[in-house]
Order: sequence, then structure tokens, then C-alpha cells
Amino acid sequence: MLHNGNILEDCDSCPIRKVELCHPSTIYDREPPCAFVDEDIEAEEWIKQEYERIKRYEAAVDKRIKAERERKAKQEAAQKRRKESQWHVHKETEEIKRLKKKIAKNERILSRADSLAFAFNMTNQMFGYEERKQINPNNPLQLEIESCKKRIAEIEAIKKQKLKEFRQSRNESAHRTPTPTGE
Repeated sequence: MLHNGNILEDCDSCPIRKVELCHPSTIYDREPPCAFVDEDIEAEEWIKQEYERIKRYEAAVDKRIKAERERKAKQEAAQKRRKESQWHVHKETEEIKRLKKKIAKNERILSRADSLAFAFNMTNQMFGYEERKQINPNNPLQLEIESCKKRIAEIEAIKKQKLKEFRQSRNESAHRTPTPTGE
């Protein structure tokens, strides 16, 4: 047999070498093909087994490639559906963002006012004055924050309903069978 380019005693009796599929001067990265052959097997039978092994390997590779393509196609389809859905409720999403920014701005103003009231109260306490300040819980900014939060909840419900209707219409159009024309 051949091993790492060295000729062994039984290489002459190898059925693969007899049909010139293995050459003694060839150096293989791994074991040479004759390393896995019984001396009793015919070369045609070995070729048939090798062919079947290669076919199984290529089928497995093809199956893996097909699965990868299907996975990518599903991901692209899902991404497309998400973009369509997002575009369908774009107006509502932008309105929600605008209201959230408005809430954050008003909360920063109220926080600043609360800090100033605290500083005023601490200063008066240090100097022994009785006067204390506090922020009115019903001030216009607080009322605007509450109205913005209510409006966001309303828009979220509208957005949810629009998405539900959009998905239903998309599913109905996908399951709809085309009718023959001209009949």
C-alpha cells in the first residue's frame, strides 16, 4: 500500500493500482485511497462505493445550501413585511415620537422648576424665613404632560388597529386565488 508517498510491499496487489487510480509516486494530504481498500474488493466495486459516497456528500452539501437560501429568503421576506408595516403606520409613529419629545421637554422644565423651588426653600430655611415654595401639581406643563400621555395611548391603539387591519388584508391577498378572466 501507499502511505505518504512510500511504496509498501502490498502495493502491487492493490486493486486500485491495477486500474491505475492510484500511483506510488503521488503524495496525498491524507491517507491515499488505497488505504481504505481491502485487497479482496474489486476495483469496480470500490469505484461504485466511492461514487455513492461522493453522491451522498454532495447531496448533503446541496441540502445545506438549499436550507441556507431558504432561511435567507424567509429573513428577507420578513424584513420586507416589517418595512411595509412600519410604512403603513409611519404617521402614527412620527406623532408618538413628537409627543414623547414634548413630554421629555416639559419634564425637564418641571424638574428645573422643582430644583429651583428646593434651592429657594433651603435658602429660606438657612436664614430662618418661613416662606416656602412648591410647584403647583395642576400647572399647565403637568396638565400638558398628562394630555400628551393620553394622546399617545390613543395613537398607540389606532396604530395597533391599523397594523392588525394591514396584516389581515395582506394575508387575505396572499391567500386569494386568482380568478380566470374572460369566463
